[in-house]
Amino acid sequence: GRCILHGCQLLSPPQLRVAMTESKQDLFDQEKRCILELSSLWGQVGQDRENQQNGQTRAIHQELRHRVLEASAAVLADHETAVAAVSVDGSLLEYFCEDLQADLEVALAAVGNNGSALQYTSEELRRNRALVLTAVRS
Repeated sequence: GRCILHGCQLLSPPQLRVAMTESKQDLFDQEKRCILELSSLWGQVGQDRENQQNGQTRAIHQELRHRVLEASAAVLADHETAVAAVSVDGSLLEYFCEDLQADLEVALAAVGNNGSALQYTSEELRRNRALVLTAVRS
């Protein structure tokens, strides 16, 4: 398949491992950019009823979810990427590294979007009053 934003080739996990050894930084930058841009695009069109009806928001959301699921460990440990992705779909917090699941800013973005994302936060954060209240309100 191809990325809906850039037309870049989506790599299978084995292809990704080979390519990462060749150019880890370029791939990191490309994966991160794609996730950030999809998150931004969803933010621009996601609230528009017409876009929801024509399936554009669903397509963007599915592509974002796919990109996170296929992302490298380095991307899944990136704070900026995590905040952007979980702001669109809080349940994506499950796939980010433990350090980010324990990060209050990332956790607030996730549970603010989807209260059930509280289950993917660290044990310590699940005892944070502000975070629990945010989860209950969303």
